[in-house]
Formats: sequence, structure tokens, C-alpha cells
Amino acid sequence: MGNNKRRKKKKGKNLIVRYFAIVFGCVGIYILLYSAITFRFMVKSAYTPNDYVDENTGKVVKNKTLNENSVLGNMILPPSKTSFLLVGLDESDLLTDVVILGVFDRDTDTINLLSIPRDTYVEPSKEIRDYVKEHGRKMPQSAKMTEVYSWAGDEIGINVTKKQIENMFNISIDYYGIIYIDAFKKIVDTVGPITMEIPKGGLHYKDPVQGLYINVPEGIQKLDGRLAEGVVRFRKGYARGDLARIEMQQRFMMELFKQTLNNKNLTSNIQDLLTTFVKYVKTDFPIEEMSKYLPYITKLTPDSLVMQTLPGTPKTMVDVTTGVPLSYVVYDPVESQKIIDRMFYDDDKIEKLEESKNSKSEDSRELKIKIINGGNKAITSRKLQQKLKTDGYEFVDLSKEKNTESKMANTRIIVKDNNVGADLQEYFNGAVIIKDKDYLQDYDIVIITGTIDE
Repeated sequence: MGNNKRRKKKKGKNLIVRYFAIVFGCVGIYILLYSAITFRFMVKSAYTPNDYVDENTGKVVKNKTLNENSVLGNMILPPSKTSFLLVGLDESDLLTDVVILGVFDRDTDTINLLSIPRDTYVEPSKEIRDYVKEHGRKMPQSAKMTEVYSWAGDEIGINVTKKQIENMFNISIDYYGIIYIDAFKKIVDTVGPITMEIPKGGLHYKDPVQGLYINVPEGIQKLDGRLAEGVVRFRKGYARGDLARIEMQQRFMMELFKQTLNNKNLTSNIQDLLTTFVKYVKTDFPIEEMSKYLPYITKLTPDSLVMQTLPGTPKTMVDVTTGVPLSYVVYDPVESQKIIDRMFYDDDKIEKLEESKNSKSEDSRELKIKIINGGNKAITSRKLQQKLKTDGYEFVDLSKEKNTESKMANTRIIVKDNNVGADLQEYFNGAVIIKDKDYLQDYDIVIITGTIDE
């Protein structure tokens, strides 16, 4: 009797368990299906381009870009363009042997790289010099690009280098990467050897102070990490100095890029490459963002890499502090800005920038202008005064005061606002416009001539 009661209770309990199991099972299946459908919809909406109506023509235009403003778009898609700064650092002297500004374009699956010569002449702003001073160091008013990191010191060197480039081109750089020479050699040894043809005579150089010994034979060579270091760092034997070295660096990078993208190399060496990256490369790129970019890596081909060099002219100038003649590369701000605009902006944005520049540029002929000799020859300033007056600039005075600042390569046109000064740039070789109301008192524009316009 007692056993029958227990069996009935157990049977009733089993029915209740089965009932809830069926209910929760159905609910679970519903949740899974709902989640799958919702996720599919969100992913589809994230990747489905939205057509739009052209305001000028009234026609419907097929949007080729991804819909990154959808619910899931911001979570799984990288930005349309991601900018970065890569520097190859010589740890012994903290000099940047390689400086590359890059932009990854998500919609075209391309990586645009702009090599900035290590000898590029730069003029750190007062803001940068004050920032360096706050950290117990001193930044000169002019330097080579390769020296900027070293002057600032290892603690803030990359921040100052990044800020210097941002100021030069009026841009904002998203991330940076510092590649130490050990990392470079390890990457080459992991992927390589890299096959490359070396120029006649080979590359030979030694510097016991740096511990640098380059001995790369001519002809087609299979380069390991040690030999590859010699290829990218060699410069003394080139007639065109730093510019020729950049060409060699770009040739090597293209070969390295091709070989790294090889499916066999990428799959078999991915673990070693990631380990090397984490161990030797210093970057502020968040590792959690990597998943957004991984789908695009498989789409990259050798044609995805576009390499250029910052336009500039080699020039020897005397260092005002030491009196020693030094070789510089004086970059062309106008042509350089065109390249930067193409890298950072889409075509419609570039058109708007050009329209903005043209519409804001006003004639300076009725404004009061003062010329200060910032070069080495006063005759340059006198000729400029005569030229401007001949061309209709009526109020042009020649300052009798001596320039107390160190000699600068580029002429500086100091203005009160952004609406003036552009018409005066055509008189100079790469003049830069600086907005500084505090500098101007009795004049609307002050021109400080540079050594490059002597």
C-alpha cells in the first residue's frame, strides 16, 4: 500500500518535471530562434548599404559604403579610414630610422603609406617645446625628423613625434607603433628569408659606436633578419642620401608584404608573428579592436599596398648653433598636403576643402604688411618688398630690426585670421601660414623670410 502511494507521488512529480522541461525547452528554442533571426537582421543591416538621393541631380545613387551607423555596425566594423604612425627606432641613440604615416581604407581594402625622410627639416611649435620642457628636457627650434624622438626622450618621444606630424599636416593620427630593431629582425626571420636584388657593389658600412655592421653582397639575395637590417638602414653610399634609402626601404617592404601575405606563411607563422608583435612592438592600438580588422586581412593583396614619399628637396644649411653645414630634406607643404588629403579624405571631402580654401582666400593688397629678414641675406627682403609693391601691395614696410630667432628654412606668413595670406604664398618656395594674433600689433601680416627663399 505504502509503495503504491510512493509510486503515485513519484509519477506525479515526474509529470511536473516533464511539464516544466517542455515549457522551458520551448521557451529556450524560441529565444535561440529569436536571437538568431535578430542577429541575422542586425548583421544584414550593418552590411547593407543605404541608397541616397543626390541633391544636385535628384537621382537615386547606390551607396558603395557600408552602413556603419546601424545598431551593430559600430560594434563589428572598423572606421572607414584608420590612420597610424609607424616608427623604426634605433634604441642606442633613440633616433627614428624609419618614419611612415599610414592610412587603412576599409572600403577599398588598401593601405596607403607615406614615408617621411629622416632628414626632413621640422620646426617644433612652441606648444611642443613647452611640453618637452615640462618633462625636464629641451627641444630646439629646428631639427631633423629623426631627432625629434631623441630630443623629447623615450618617455614622451612617440607622443612628440606624432604631434609634430599632426601639426605639419593638420591631421589627427589614430594609433602609433614603435618597431624596435629586434622586432624587425625577428619578423623577417619568421616569415623569410626575403628574396631581393641588391644593387651593384652591394651595401657595405660599419659604425662601431652604434654596433652597426652592414655587409650585403650584390645580386639576388635571400635576406635573413640581420641582412635585412642592413638593407633598410644603409644610406652612406647613396648619392641621393636619405631619399635613395627610402626607395630601398620601400622595395624591401613590398617584398616582405608579399611574402607575409602568402597563405602558407600567414597560417603557419601567425602564432609566432603575434608573439613577436606583443613582445617587441610598442603600440596604443587596443587589442580588443583587432577582431574588427581581421576579416579585411584575408582580402589584402600586394596591390593593396600603396607607397609614396613625402615630396621634398635636399638642401644643405648651416646649423646656427654649431656652425656646421648639415644636409636636410625641405618638404614641399603644398604638394605634401595634396597627398595627405587624398590619404585621409574621400573625394567629396577634398572638393569641399578646396572650395573652402578658395572661398576664404582674400586679397592682401590693401593690408599693412611688414617683412622681417629671417634668412641670411638682407637683399632678399628688399627685393621682395619691391616685388610686392610692383604687384599692387601698397603698404609694405621693411623691418630694420635684426631677427633674433634661429634661421628657419621655410618663410612664415603670420596672419590674424585664416582669411588672408594665401595669395602671398606664391612668392615663396613652400611658405607656411601661421595664425598668431598676439604676434601682430601695428600690422595685418608679418612675413619672416626663410633661408630656402634666399
